[in-house]
Amino acid sequence: MIPGPARATQVARSWLGRKARRAREGHGLILMYHRIAPPSSVDPWNLIVEPDHFRDHLEVLRRLTDVVPLESLPGTMRRRKEGQPVVAITFDDGYQDNLEFALPLLENDECPATVFLATGWIGRDVPFWWDRLAWILLAPDELPETLDLRIGETRLTWSNPESSTPREAATEDREALHRRLWVALRLQPDPIQDATMEELARWAGLDAGPEEAGRPMSEDEVQRMVESGTARVGAHAHTHRPLAELSPACQESEVQRSLDRCEQIVGYRPDTFAYPHGSFSHATIAAVMRSDLALACSSEKDLAWAASPPLALPRVAVMNSSAATFERWLRWYWLP
Repeated sequence: MIPGPARATQVARSWLGRKARRAREGHGLILMYHRIAPPSSVDPWNLIVEPDHFRDHLEVLRRLTDVVPLESLPGTMRRRKEGQPVVAITFDDGYQDNLEFALPLLENDECPATVFLATGWIGRDVPFWWDRLAWILLAPDELPETLDLRIGETRLTWSNPESSTPREAATEDREALHRRLWVALRLQPDPIQDATMEELARWAGLDAGPEEAGRPMSEDEVQRMVESGTARVGAHAHTHRPLAELSPACQESEVQRSLDRCEQIVGYRPDTFAYPHGSFSHATIAAVMRSDLALACSSEKDLAWAASPPLALPRVAVMNSSAATFERWLRWYWLP
């Protein structure tokens, strides 16, 4: 972590550099959402934007920008003096609440969007593993005294400090456990992730995770979203593992399986891709290039520039903020 004064200087330089560059080079902004849902007490990654806030975000975007489909962004990038900025809206993973809460608002404001599907999860009737993990570890009032868990070749042990330490310290320890398990599981294949979630749920005395929260869409729900004409799907790999940390052969499989599955569900092969966790390497880009994809999105926090590589476009995550805060954020960091 960069210390406060140094971080402030870095942010200021970045802002000044963007401001000067916007005047001379075409650019656009790609926004990254995950979930549009009622607030939850368990949201460690800040993935949830409340529906009322998302509605307000769309109103601000309609007023200040031109919202365009992601695939149209490179052809519509503008310099500051040429008119309103262009923005593309994207969603990652394929949460069911994208259909339930986001789509009606997008349709009402005539705002197109791209939904990147982690295709190995589409049609499953359980929440994504990272949401189940957070629910199991962070939601209960109490956890058992000890945990002894094997994840693949890794053994993880933990002693619950809740009875002997202040509540704040115990909460921090729980959050640290959550982080350790997330790191240990993120590269594991599906069967190990699934088995670990079931073992943890039994250990914590939970029958299941949150019933609807974190559930991926079914095939039918994806089709309904696409049939609206407002949303298109993009590929987001198959298992949602960080691609740069996998072998080249595994990366190739992740890209191809994701594209094949998208085509099977919606009837067309996507021409856009988003790297899970923003993780990619030269091997990842090579795999994407072999698939004839037109655009791929990273999670680098920047504007997309006319000179940006089309297979590594920057994209900016959106937090759960009010209309006023969202507008200030846009105006200060990203818009002319």
